[in-house]
Amino acid sequence: MEWRPVKGKWLILTGALVAVLLVVVVGASSCGSGPTSVASDDEIEQACEKDFYGCVEYGPVNPVRLGALLWLSAGADPVGVDSRRGVELAIDYLDGEFDGAPGSVLGHEVRIDAVDDGCDQEQGIRGAETLVNTPGLLSAVGTTCSSSALNAAAEVFNEKGILLISPTNTAPELTDPVLREEFYARTAPNDLIQGNVIGTYGARVARGGKALAITDNTAYTESLVEAFSDSFPKERVRVTSVRVDDGSAQIRSKVLNQIAKSGNPAIIYFPLIGEACGATVRALGGVVDAELLTSDGCLNADVLREASAAGTEVFASGPDVRDLENSPFYGSEFLPAYREQYGERPTSVFHAHAFDAANLIFDAFRRTALVQEDGSIAVPRTAFKEAVFSVNGYDGFSGRLSCVETGDCQERSLISIYRSPAWPIEGGTENPKAVFSQAKSLSSLTEIED
Repeated sequence: MEWRPVKGKWLILTGALVAVLLVVVVGASSCGSGPTSVASDDEIEQACEKDFYGCVEYGPVNPVRLGALLWLSAGADPVGVDSRRGVELAIDYLDGEFDGAPGSVLGHEVRIDAVDDGCDQEQGIRGAETLVNTPGLLSAVGTTCSSSALNAAAEVFNEKGILLISPTNTAPELTDPVLREEFYARTAPNDLIQGNVIGTYGARVARGGKALAITDNTAYTESLVEAFSDSFPKERVRVTSVRVDDGSAQIRSKVLNQIAKSGNPAIIYFPLIGEACGATVRALGGVVDAELLTSDGCLNADVLREASAAGTEVFASGPDVRDLENSPFYGSEFLPAYREQYGERPTSVFHAHAFDAANLIFDAFRRTALVQEDGSIAVPRTAFKEAVFSVNGYDGFSGRLSCVETGDCQERSLISIYRSPAWPIEGGTENPKAVFSQAKSLSSLTEIED
């Protein structure tokens, strides 16, 4: 099915929603543009009192506020900037065209409130507190880093009953049935999938030898390394790890010391984030005789330039969105708009996940808004969250989305590994070919034919 947003409408297949007063629900395999009836003061008052978290309300001319809690500080990873652009373009397209001007939903202008998550737990909390206290905040797209959400921003949003949808968080703990927050979801794939795929690939590269993993004690890195290591046949491949705290000064020495102790690895896996990505390439490029493998936290234009400068090949895994290039809407409208507005190709692959996250928010707003004759709107918080969690079979940019009760909306994902410079981002070669691809189901982690 070709996915394409239509002005005022979004094709979406939904499951059952919990009944809410006067909430107009788009039925399965239908196309809807929002409420068709007018709510009275009494009806809105009853609906908002019934919802444990109350309603977010807008006067006739008040803008709908959408948060963007992403890694946006100077020197930050390009993934956060790429995600913000995806949100901005989703807002731009609300009027049915990319014209560089914010669109509106149900007659209300949409404004973005962007806050830096710092890729840090404490900064994630501070940024979340800033956003949840913003009058008229409907929801937020974020965070960029799992460490900014886990035991941090996700908790802050949950306490207020405000939905946080991440386009890039991948740590399994965030949607663990026991640990998860009720008002948290993500369009990014769970790293249980990515870790398993790269473990399968790594086992083939190691071929009965050794593998070394570099960690930095963040939720993102630790979960990927654990999944990577668990995927190896223990009787044939030995995986050791080394922990680094920051900077290139200790990366080379710690890795070389570990190699001296355990022998030369066939593959070195470093699923890091931020400046540590480039520092690792600088420290190890041309120094170690092992394949350098990283993941989507380092799959960006900055790291690609570091690999070129070091004269070394770096392999990187990430969600495979190559099919986007074959989409008429993406190729002929979205990508040209991205290039025109930002002066370059996408710097990461996650603009697609951010575009989807924003549009899930807009669709849920349309389906749960209680509209009065003068254009005032009230949205029950719990009903809004449940509208997002009811999504089943949404044909998004990042893949077909079905949000399960834990908050994972990418139940199945195709993960690919690319060899530099053939990365599918700004600075990479045109039409890059993956060296390895596997699709996995989150529910079973059963390999799907690629």
